[in-house]
Amino acid sequence: MTEEVAREVFSGLGPAAFDPATVKNRKLDVRYGTLDEQILDIYLPESGEKPYPAMFYVHGGGWTMGSKTLAEFFNRHL
Repeated sequence: MTEEVAREVFSGLGPAAFDPATVKNRKLDVRYGTLDEQILDIYLPESGEKPYPAMFYVHGGGWTMGSKTLAEFFNRHL
């Protein structure tokens, strides 16, 4: 799929642009299962009153294809 086609197909889908490098309090590639693909990233607020609300972003793929890094590609290029 070319970038041009991806823009057309995926425009308006997904979350707003997010730059994970701006979050100081983060834990990357945390394992939640036994498969190599079962990893997640956790981003925590630097301040505020606990308990913090939670938000989950699932990249799609029906748990059969793709990865969190593919979602990051589309977020940066659309």
